[in-house]
Amino acid sequence: AAPHAAAAAAAVGASGDGATAWSSAVCLARVFGGAGGAELPGDMGAAAAADVLVCVHGAACLNAYFMANGSSLVEVRPRGMSPSWANQYFLRPLQMERAVHWYGIDTHNNSNSEPSTLEASRSDIVHKQVMPRERNVRLPWSALRHHLELIAAVGRDGGAYR
Repeated sequence: AAPHAAAAAAAVGASGDGATAWSSAVCLARVFGGAGGAELPGDMGAAAAADVLVCVHGAACLNAYFMANGSSLVEVRPRGMSPSWANQYFLRPLQMERAVHWYGIDTHNNSNSEPSTLEASRSDIVHKQVMPRERNVRLPWSALRHHLELIAAVGRDGGAYR
């Protein structure tokens, strides 16, 4: 079976107590859901070891449930997704657990949102409500950097996050 989604996990080494200061960062790319589920233990381990998980809205974001307390999920949403539900889909369950900090990035610029293969093929499956979910996105470094700076300032402190 094909992987459900691709995501990048940024593992960050902390100095001191790990709550506020980061001394280094390593970015690791991982495709979650590969090998027909045989990779699940590795996927869970990668998510558990990550301080920050960056992924496009979809199945890859579910890996946030395997992350340690105080870790952060950065959910990137393609242009055209309705914030009325997309901004709540992963935020609310993570808030109920009060373990993983959620951050969202909405794509607003057309140049950062391109048709997927499915959309470009003019498939009958893709309609107005589904199309935004299927789009490819380009994440500018400036947007990601801004969020990583926020995450670094908060650290794993749940009080500072709220």
